[in-house]
Amino acid sequence: MFYGYPAELIAEWCCVSLSTAFAYKSGRLKPGKSVARLFELHRDRKVLPASWKRWLVKPDAIVDPEGNETNRNLLLNYRLMMQYAHDLACRTGDSRDVERYWELLKAA
Repeated sequence: MFYGYPAELIAEWCCVSLSTAFAYKSGRLKPGKSVARLFELHRDRKVLPASWKRWLVKPDAIVDPEGNETNRNLLLNYRLMMQYAHDLACRTGDSRDVERYWELLKAA
């Protein structure tokens, strides 16, 4: 279950000490159901990492720390608009337009 994951990450995800995480990895200690479930949630990317602190996930939207909701359809449309903007930048044949596109992405 823990193969390929560093003990430090296991300890962080499962809220256990580093020595306990090493014991899980070596097989000396079997994790309880709650620890195994918590690890699976992190492994399967069903838990937001610390960099998403104060963000909320609702069934039909995500909510930023300021309370702005963005629904799934709007997120998909943002992606399509950015693909279209990249395509337009590439079509001009001017490398500066593509550079401006990448600068726009960095600024966001």
